[in-house]
This record gives sequence, C-alpha cells and structure tokens, in this order.
Amino acid sequence: MDCLVSWCSMNNLELNSLKTVDMIVDFRKDPAPLPPVILCDSPVTSVESFHFLGTTITQELKWEQNISSLTKKAQQRMYFQRQLKKFLLPVKMLVNFYTAIIESILTFSITVWFAAATARDKAKLQCVIHSAEKVISCSLPSLQELSRSRRSAAKITAEPSHPGNELFQSFPSGKRLRSAFNTIIPQHLTEKLSLLGINISLCNWILDFLTGRPQSVRIGNSIPSTTTLNTGASQGCVLSPLLFTLLTHNCAAMHSSNHIIKCADDTTVVGLISKNDESAYREKAQRLTDWCKANNLSLNVEKMKEMVVDFRRTQSDHSTLNIDGSNVETVKSTKFLGIHLAEDLAWSLNTTSITKKSQQHLYFLRRLRKAHLLPPILTTFYRGTIESILSSCITALFGNCTVSDRKSLQRMVRTAEKIIRVTLPSITDIYTTCCIQKANNTQPD
Repeated sequence: MDCLVSWCSMNNLELNSLKTVDMIVDFRKDPAPLPPVILCDSPVTSVESFHFLGTTITQELKWEQNISSLTKKAQQRMYFQRQLKKFLLPVKMLVNFYTAIIESILTFSITVWFAAATARDKAKLQCVIHSAEKVISCSLPSLQELSRSRRSAAKITAEPSHPGNELFQSFPSGKRLRSAFNTIIPQHLTEKLSLLGINISLCNWILDFLTGRPQSVRIGNSIPSTTTLNTGASQGCVLSPLLFTLLTHNCAAMHSSNHIIKCADDTTVVGLISKNDESAYREKAQRLTDWCKANNLSLNVEKMKEMVVDFRRTQSDHSTLNIDGSNVETVKSTKFLGIHLAEDLAWSLNTTSITKKSQQHLYFLRRLRKAHLLPPILTTFYRGTIESILSSCITALFGNCTVSDRKSLQRMVRTAEKIIRVTLPSITDIYTTCCIQKANNTQPD
C-alpha cells in the first residue's frame, strides 16, 4: 500500500480513500482480526462484498448476491417483453428482443460463476427463462445450454478480436486446445507470490488448492476414470484470472521508450523509435519471448500483428520483427479493445465499422415501428442498441474525426429520427454529454 501511495504521488495522482474498500477472504477455522488498512491517514472501509467489473464478489466467494442482482435486472426487462407481446409482434422478433435484452443479462460472466453456483441459484435464473418462454410461446435455450455455448473454445479461437483469444493455443495435433490458465505451474506461482510479500500460509493454501485436483468428464450418464491434475488453475474459479495476473506481474518494460499494455492475457508492446534506433524495441520483444518461455507460456506468432506509425517526410524501410524464426505480420490497421486503429491514426476505418453496425440495428427499430410501438419505447430501444454504438469511445475519436466521418454518424441519428418521429440528440450533443460525464466522474476521483 505504501508503494502504491508513493507511486500515485510521484505520478500526480491522488487516491480517494472514501471510495476505497477492503475485503478480506479468509477460510481459516479461527480467523484472526486484522487491523484496518490506513490510506492517506484515513482508515479504509472493510466490506463483505463489492462490485467489480459488473460482478458482485463476496468475501466467502459465493455467487448468491450476484445471481440475485442478475435475476432482478432480468425480471425488470421482462416488462418490455410483455409489452411487445401485447402489440402482437411476430415470435421471431420477440426471440430477438429476448436474446439481446434478457439473455445477455443472464449470461453476463456466466463462464466465471456458473460452475460454482448452487442449484437454487441456477433455478432462479431458469425461472426467468421459463417466464420468457410463456410470454413468447416458444422454447428457449436453457441456462445449461447457454453456459455450454458461452464456453465454446472453438468460437473464441475463431475470432481473433475476442478478449480470450490468446488464452488458447493448439496442441501439436492441431485438434485440441490448451488454455493459458492450464499452463500455470503452482510451484512457480507460489515463488512469485512469496516475492510479492504474500503470507506463507496463504501461498501454501494456494499451492494445495492448485495441486492434486481430481477431474473427470461426464458424457450423459457415463463418467470415465478420474484424472489428478497438478498444473493449471480451475476453469470457472474466480481466483484463476487473479492468479494468472499475479503470475505475469513482472512482465514489464525495461526501457523508458517502451510501454506494455496488458488486458487480461492480451499484451501490447508500444515502442518509441528515435533516430532509427530500434535496439530498445527489439530487445523488449526478445525479452518478452524469453520471459514467456521461462514462465511456461508461448507466443502465437501467427496471431501477432505489428503496426508502424511513422509521420516523417522521408520514411525508411522498417525491418520485419522476427520471433523464434517466424516473421510477424506487418499491418496497416488493427483492432485494439474493440477500436480500429490505423497507421495514419485516422478514424475513418473505425467510423465505417460503427456506421455499418448501427445500420444493422436500425432494421430492428424499423420492425418495431411497423408494430406500432409508442415513441417512448422506440426511443429507449434506440438509446440501448444504436446510440450506445455511436457513442462507443466517442470522447477519444470524435475530436479528430473528419467532417465526412461526422456526417456519416449524424446520418444514423437522422435516420432513427425519421423512424421514431421524434427529435433525438445530435452526434455533437452526444459527444458533449459524454465528455461532461467523463469529466464529472474523473474530477472527484
């Protein structure tokens, strides 16, 4: 904590102790009371649960509170489903609405909590699905089927832009997949945890948790022999992403001209090359390769991309980056966290993608209009499915958009206005509102 406070003060950042909470996870039989954490001369509030990235986590690592929140939110959306049913909409449109508005809530982070959820919690969510089936008058995928579909490794590996794409790599046969979480060696992990100052008892508990795990696969009513696993982390366990993050904490840039951006297991290396000196950048790429080998991880060169941003008048040829004897593909644009980045740092490609996606969603808005839905309902649908796309990262890109790109986005708003027959906020108003909201959220924190 002292290192964090010092780092923030050195980087002109201030920790808000009023918004900081402390949650203790202790499964010992006789847990000893711990002194409160002091941050900036103020004690940090100790809580039994908190909201993290849209998911409620409790100190006993159970999911009742999170599932109750999902159930309540899904039941509120059922009101709109019943209203659409009263307008005699076709079954296909009702199913599309259910999939986008209700099923998306039920399956939020389902790969994390479903395996550890109790039968009672699963029954609560399944009741919501049964209610939707009665409203729509057709069969819908059960919660178990939704969980299996969301856990399909083949779908993840087929989509390079998926956040979990780099978690999987093919076995030598090319027919099976191996998860990066399964490459964790518990002994190496506990060594790193000890270096981070983690209590020895907790390190031993984690080592015991990750080793000697029996696992079997059920096919129908048939259960084959059990296999004992001593590597990797349990799939669906809330500790697995945290342990993987701690395992890779020392993967950092050594030179001030380089910067590493990590989102889960997706890693991006950014290098500033001055005076045609690429030594620091290429040294970091080699260090990253060596680090992965030392930590039982492998880089998939086939999925790696390199993009060069060069605004010099006289540009020199950039030699291709080589990793383990394979050349990394050089591209003119790439998709980073859902945004298309081009080598000229223009936003036309990203704007085209947003416009195309918005046009696809306008189809459903037209269908709802033909069903004679009221303008307030149509406006709510527009804001939830179309305006949310138009305003995606608008605070970062709108200021540098060309006039043509802005007109393309505004054209989507005008088309929606003609369908709903009400006045909607222009794209400039949306940008201004988002900037004010971000400023208001940033200032007190």
